[in-house]
Amino acid sequence: MKNINQPEDKFELRAYLESLRLEGLDLNRATEIVSHIRRVMAPYLKYPEDDELRQYYEPVLKNIEKKFEQRDFSPGGLVSVIDDLVGYIQWQ
Repeated sequence: MKNINQPEDKFELRAYLESLRLEGLDLNRATEIVSHIRRVMAPYLKYPEDDELRQYYEPVLKNIEKKFEQRDFSPGGLVSVIDDLVGYIQWQ
């Protein structure tokens, strides 16, 4: 891993997300975190719609976008769906 704060693949992204303290998340920090998620996970959304990896990641990524757009930084909002993504990456 080159730099945990600049993840380059989904496994580095998982390590980055696991290292974060997400309590008290604000807009600036959320923007930084979501930008890393978007950059690393974007290739999976470019796969054909019937691709298994796209179908696997797309729902949780859409949920992250939804909570971010709503500015829902609560433990049950963005924090929860980021935790979901970590779990998805660990399982896959």
